Amino acid sequence: ATPDTANLSPMPEGWTWAALEAVSEAVGGFAFSSTKFAETGYQVMKMANVRMGKIDLTQRSSFISDVTPDIVEKYSLREGDLVVTLTGTRKKRDYGYVAVVKNEDRLLLNQRIARVRPFSGMDSKFLQLAMQMEHYRDRFFSHETGNVGQGNVGMAAVTKEMISLPPLAEQMRIVAEVERRLSVVEELEAAVSANLQRATQLRQSILQKAF
Repeated sequence: ATPDTANLSPMPEGWTWAALEAVSEAVGGFAFSSTKFAETGYQVMKMANVRMGKIDLTQRSSFISDVTPDIVEKYSLREGDLVVTLTGTRKKRDYGYVAVVKNEDRLLLNQRIARVRPFSGMDSKFLQLAMQMEHYRDRFFSHETGNVGQGNVGMAAVTKEMISLPPLAEQMRIVAEVERRLSVVEELEAAVSANLQRATQLRQSILQKAF
């Protein structure tokens, strides 16, 4: 369907506005019972495992082996999928985190997380960047419901909202440039951290000599 762009800014030549449901397939997670969690099996991807731009499977790891093939087929995650958290603290924007699944396998999607699987012609990393943009997050959180403490959004917040979409080659150039700049930031952070550590050691040395 043609998107309603009446309240959206004009796009550069070759770009367009597109709802996520036009460029990806999205599904919500399954309510796995914690009573069936085991020591081994498929790892259950939970909200604690997802931060903005990052998946950390070491946090509150849970596994399940007693699961039917149809559930495995529908809720499995594969490389290139995106995951989005759908629950957090109301008005705090401490959810809506999005990250790309890399080379992890045997992962199943838990409830209150959405899986977004890009169609052909979409770069997963670009889609992650688009969903991190303030424009998208503003519209995402416009769907927020819940009581005083907990905020939630439904699948419409993921599938119906718009991203700005360039051609695939431009998507890849944007991703490469963002990654280049982030690598510079990471190098600076590492240098600052090393200098702080040296300063701490020097301070301790001075104190030892003083006393």
